[in-house]
Amino acid sequence: MTQQLLLLFCWSDTGLLKLFGSACRSEPAETLSKFDRFAVHLFSAVVDSDSDSSVLGVAVETVGFIASTVDGKRALEQQGFLTFLHTSTVSL
Repeated sequence: MTQQLLLLFCWSDTGLLKLFGSACRSEPAETLSKFDRFAVHLFSAVVDSDSDSSVLGVAVETVGFIASTVDGKRALEQQGFLTFLHTSTVSL
């Protein structure tokens, strides 16, 4: 239930996306695994061509912020973010 509320608020307030990114930066593996559904929605926002442009920008920024550390890169890889990108269609 907590994750569902978090997801609902995150898509209506991009500040919460940034908050999630900050939490992930300090404890990337733990945060991404604990909030795995959120991670999927974050990854989807990056590759979804129908995403709101403000959400897309913050989602890309959030992934970049998480990936700015070695542990963050490992956590993103463990969550399958690279595989997710390769199997999704990205439209520019």
